[in-house]
Amino acid sequence: MMHHYENLLYLAMFIMPISGYLYVMAGGNGVHFFEVVHLHNPIGKSDNIELAAKWTHIVSSYVILIALAAHLGVVLRHQLILKTGLLSRMTPGRSTQPGTQPSDTANPLTNDDQL
Repeated sequence: MMHHYENLLYLAMFIMPISGYLYVMAGGNGVHFFEVVHLHNPIGKSDNIELAAKWTHIVSSYVILIALAAHLGVVLRHQLILKTGLLSRMTPGRSTQPGTQPSDTANPLTNDDQL
């Protein structure tokens, strides 16, 4: 189930900047970077495209918020309720399994037997 939220998050992160660009361009505003670089407006003023892009942009922002909240909820569930050590496995320099110390795990790159 969580992979669906992840895929939805990636889809929304892909769609949101595109719809934002279309919204600005179809609104006739254009994109200007520090008043130095101006992007050409290939669309022109279009009220229909502007409205569709606006609502696509708004909906994708809510999808991102919901997917991030679900992701955070699952992480907190694993850490606080299931106690799987999820956060310690994700943190650099920490143990890879719950209940073990970093020195308990052998690093194959520093093992002299393999040289």
